Amino acid sequence: MTTEPQIDSSQVLNALAGAAKRHRPLDVIQEDLDEAKAEHRKLMPLVESERHKEARQKERIQRAELKWKVENPDDPFDADAFSPPLRPYKPDQDLYRRFHAIHYTIADRERELADAQKARALGVSSNE
Repeated sequence: MTTEPQIDSSQVLNALAGAAKRHRPLDVIQEDLDEAKAEHRKLMPLVESERHKEARQKERIQRAELKWKVENPDDPFDADAFSPPLRPYKPDQDLYRRFHAIHYTIADRERELADAQKARALGVSSNE
């Protein structure tokens, strides 16, 4: 049987006070959060476009496979028989990386802002 360590409120306040000293001002954090959300809004249509292109190409390949099976029931599907050859769409991986990274940035800024607001509410932060 393990016992969990007991934490008293002074330890929590000391930890918050230490964290508050590292906090940036609330307006700076909010500004960074707003910039990250603006970047997310800018990237969203581009990502949706890439996802749409990928889905359309998958549909084209599926339709071609069905047509192939009707016309050539004994032969395996040959994507090279079409002009241009049917290949899966390769989305812009750098775009996806930036898009997913911005989610982590937004979450980090929201967490940082919440911590700074908690510290300010408890009166352990000098940041205004």
